[in-house]
Amino acid sequence: MEQNLASKLSGKYLGNMVYSASRKVVRTHVEVVRLNHIIVKVLFSLEGQEFVFRAMLSEQEEGLLMIIQDRVTKDHILSGVSGFLYQKPNVHGGYIHKLNSFYFHIRVKGFEGDFTEVYFMGKEELEYQLLDQKRSQDILKASSVS
Repeated sequence: MEQNLASKLSGKYLGNMVYSASRKVVRTHVEVVRLNHIIVKVLFSLEGQEFVFRAMLSEQEEGLLMIIQDRVTKDHILSGVSGFLYQKPNVHGGYIHKLNSFYFHIRVKGFEGDFTEVYFMGKEELEYQLLDQKRSQDILKASSVS
């Protein structure tokens, strides 16, 4: 039986991105595109700059695990950062079933010595919007009670 892991992960995600050049959390969209059964392309923008990387998927108990391929452009080198999942030294992102969330952790290093670490965690766009709507309703209910 052939596994089609990329189809499970493909889609548009909305979530929070944190990066080392800023203290604020940025709400952003990330798109995951299926390239074949185990390889995806991830696209997002940060501070007006578009970023793209490819990753290979595997499936384990935690969920879909992602190993990011280093990418060299004329401006920077993008590489995955591991360490989010315990005892998974080469995992740079993926989809965690318990959290029902997609995440990745990368480093973008410029050729002049500057670098930025980027961390993203989000949910499928529709699910994120529904959760946001529920949070807003809960806040309204709590403020009307007091």
